[in-house]
Amino acid sequence: MKMSFSRYVDETPIEKQHDLLIGADAILGAHLEFINCAFKFLDHLVRLNPHESKEHLHQLLIVVRSFNSAAAGLKLAMSGYWQQSFALMRDVMECEFLLDLFHGSPQRLADWVALNERERKKKFSPIEVRKSLDTRDGNIEQKREKAYSLLSLYASHPTPEGFQLLQSNGKSQVGPFPDQEKLRAALAELAKQLARTCHFSRSLFDNSNAACANLLINLEEQKERWLDVCVP
Repeated sequence: MKMSFSRYVDETPIEKQHDLLIGADAILGAHLEFINCAFKFLDHLVRLNPHESKEHLHQLLIVVRSFNSAAAGLKLAMSGYWQQSFALMRDVMECEFLLDLFHGSPQRLADWVALNERERKKKFSPIEVRKSLDTRDGNIEQKREKAYSLLSLYASHPTPEGFQLLQSNGKSQVGPFPDQEKLRAALAELAKQLARTCHFSRSLFDNSNAACANLLINLEEQKERWLDVCVP
């Protein structure tokens, strides 16, 4: 007996509608083009750089988690599951903050790998990581906290504010639905997060490898094109 998707979970019409919206909108197209370039960069970063230590391996695995969460978030956005898509973007943000912290502090990375679960939670919880980064950067505006809290409020936790992501034209929807403005917000957020993830992953790249060097050049060129189109 041939099995088929329930009509409640067949998102093909929504994906096709979103494809048409992206094809007709230069900004949406630029976001998606950069996102795909970032995926290629992160994929090759892991595949072309064998780990040299346990710590290096764990950094690469953070990159793998970032890639997987971002890819799943993109899939969910294209399929019309907005709240779930943005919830995964918070996971990408957490990985980005860890990569940022370890980028300039090998000892913090070694501690994160070596500590037991209880101590790791105490010293490297998301809030402690954000505090460490803000202290390092002299950031008194707490931009990281605000960005993280926004995704928590609207996506990761069930809240009255978050129910806005379940609405289309002021009406609550059951299941996935197409939405141009939510698609615009999702692709913009994902592109920004992947740009930062790529930036903090660059130190893991072997610049002596010609293939790696070319990928880095291509990423920077694509980033410039993306910024030209999407950032006034």
